[in-house]
Amino acid sequence: MQSTSALLALTVAVSLDGLAAGFSYGLKKLRLGRWSLVIVAASSGLLLTLFLAAGYAVSTWVPPEAGQWLGALLLMILGLLGLWEVFSRRLDEKHDLELGSPPAAVWQLRLEKLGLVIQILRDPQRADIDQSGNISPGEALVLGLALGLDAAGVGLGLGFSGLSSWWFPVLVAGVNLAFIVGGQLLGRWFQRWTYPGFLEYCPGLILIIVGLCMVI
Repeated sequence: MQSTSALLALTVAVSLDGLAAGFSYGLKKLRLGRWSLVIVAASSGLLLTLFLAAGYAVSTWVPPEAGQWLGALLLMILGLLGLWEVFSRRLDEKHDLELGSPPAAVWQLRLEKLGLVIQILRDPQRADIDQSGNISPGEALVLGLALGLDAAGVGLGLGFSGLSSWWFPVLVAGVNLAFIVGGQLLGRWFQRWTYPGFLEYCPGLILIIVGLCMVI
């Protein structure tokens, strides 16, 4: 697979969560200001850049062919984990619906000795943690990191394989931004629509296909 085609496919794969989040915001009429959008794009792009650099640094210690196989394997593993995450989340949502309890919006990591409670967004579509109707800059940072974490593993795999480019993090940040805004507009215009469920499986499938193409 040509590197440009692979990177474009991966860009779409890691940005679809932004489309889903934006669509959800549009349906719920949540507002995302300009600065919040900038924070989302910058934080997700920066996180991807860091992991891409880390993967590239590690790749200098392994033979190129081994690095390519390692990167491809990591992409395929991430794809399988992504498919499993969607499947398990749907089971959890079905279970919560049967019990009548709302699903959790965040995971909490408590570091009691340091007096810290780190909240990790489980579902980017639930970024309005304080239920204010607005995505504040602080919540935008959480959203950006949540979207960036999806791309972080991809960046690591690309760094291993050498299939990377300086414009990839910039493109991912831009497409993420465009998908969020576009999703918001679609959600506002089509209030009776629901986000196509099959799209949730697309990122994982794309990662698996790209990983296979890298070693075939």
